[in-house]
Amino acid sequence: MLISVLKYNFKMYMKSHKYIMPFFIFIIYMVMAYSIRLLDIVGSMVSSAAFLFALMTWIGFTYCSNIELIAEEVLILKLKSHTRYWVSKIIFMGVVGVFFSILSVGLPIIYNLICNVFKYPVTFSDIVVSFIIHMFLSIIGALIGMLLQPRIISNRKMAILGAIFIVLMSIIKGPVINEVPYSKYVMWIFPPINEVSTAYLDLMHFNIANLIMPLIIMIIYIFIESFILIKRMKKVLF
Repeated sequence: MLISVLKYNFKMYMKSHKYIMPFFIFIIYMVMAYSIRLLDIVGSMVSSAAFLFALMTWIGFTYCSNIELIAEEVLILKLKSHTRYWVSKIIFMGVVGVFFSILSVGLPIIYNLICNVFKYPVTFSDIVVSFIIHMFLSIIGALIGMLLQPRIISNRKMAILGAIFIVLMSIIKGPVINEVPYSKYVMWIFPPINEVSTAYLDLMHFNIANLIMPLIIMIIYIFIESFILIKRMKKVLF
């Protein structure tokens, strides 16, 4: 049943054409980011993951807009659970995030084989860790977008400003904490992009050991976001 629902979500998403603009922006970013030679692989991949986080926030935001209520009711009846329905949507956004993560990591690696984009040889750990970081940050971004959907925040201008604010604060969290140390007691609420970049600060390559703590934080963050989304949507219903 889950596979059927995912296929339905994919079909409806493709029919909506909401993916066109984000994909176009993604291609532009990739061309601009990797048009320069001899890049630092850690810095470029962390920047790429931060960009994908922002892009998936946009995708999650638009994905939950203009949902057909009748089709949603039918799916919920078939699944016999609001929880299963929203879990299927979260999984679908996860699949979209995995797709963009593969492109975000794979395209530069392939291009590097042709043109030597990076300063140092790319290791297996670089590929694996980069993909994991992209994937988890993309899911976190998508969930933020889903939490700002019309049935939760009806004022769309406020929702858009909220999305921009969250993305911006997530990206600049590190510099803000450095300038105002006490802000760390508030800034922890924003997605852990800074935790990822700090873990590999001044390193030439990614490694699994440094990923453990940021990965735990990202998993907890995803769990909390999913829990809040499902609880909220079960409350507002239609």
